[in-house]
Amino acid sequence: PGAKRSPYVFPSEDGGPLTHDGVVDMYRRLREKVPGLPKNFSTNGVRRGWNNRFAVGAEQAGVSDELSLVVANQAQGRVPTSVQGENYRSRYNRNKATEIVNIMQDAVTDTSKEVTK
Repeated sequence: PGAKRSPYVFPSEDGGPLTHDGVVDMYRRLREKVPGLPKNFSTNGVRRGWNNRFAVGAEQAGVSDELSLVVANQAQGRVPTSVQGENYRSRYNRNKATEIVNIMQDAVTDTSKEVTK
């Protein structure tokens, strides 16, 4: 009844927000009905994926990590100082850490090659 006036993209039957149980049930049904979805397909997995892709896109656009987190919080309806965006960026953070460690290793390896010559 109130869906047309609802500010929510996916409103409940009365136009209000979906309940937690309703969302959990939707994901369960999706896993049952859509072949190929992983058994652990969930809201958290979707959030992690979105935040990782957003971080990569922000980096490619030249946006600082700090601003990227604020903007991601805005896009997901969080307060600007929320730490949730950072919590969901695990893959991006892991890849960045690997990239930095590789740069450090290359620098040490290049230096040691010069010393041994």
